[in-house]
Amino acid sequence: MKEEKAQAQKEIAQVKQKEEELEQETATYQEILDEKLYLEGSAGRSFSEAQMEESNIRQKSEFAASNIERVKEEIEKCGIQIQKLSEEAELAKEDVKQREQQIDHIRQTIRSSEDEFVRFEEILQKKQGKVIWDFEPAEGIWQDRPSHPDRKNFSENGKKLRRGSVIWTKKCSD
Repeated sequence: MKEEKAQAQKEIAQVKQKEEELEQETATYQEILDEKLYLEGSAGRSFSEAQMEESNIRQKSEFAASNIERVKEEIEKCGIQIQKLSEEAELAKEDVKQREQQIDHIRQTIRSSEDEFVRFEEILQKKQGKVIWDFEPAEGIWQDRPSHPDRKNFSENGKKLRRGSVIWTKKCSD
């Protein structure tokens, strides 16, 4: 029995040693497993972060592309507006030229009407037997004259003032 007891103790020692080796091996494998789980979790987090970053980049890219498209459309609209404004400005220039020509024509008509009026007035005066002298008044000649309510047809002692010039009339009596 001693032998069996020694044999059993020997086997118990071997089993304890084997158990310690297995515990060490299990601890080593557990460390490796923990490290692998940590690496797997870290890789999963990195993968998730990469997916989120890729999603953000894709979203920003799509936003930038839509902004570029919108800006291109706005540039196109501005180009069309500039073209329309240029055409309108050109038409306005032509209109101004036409209006200036019309104004010049009206001025010429007014001048010719004034000339005709003066010519008819001279004819009328001659037919009525009056002599007409037309001259510009000397500076200050009318300063002492009283103002008259009817300046267009001012007449005093045979003197008439019409449109900035002085017309002296004298009746011809033979």
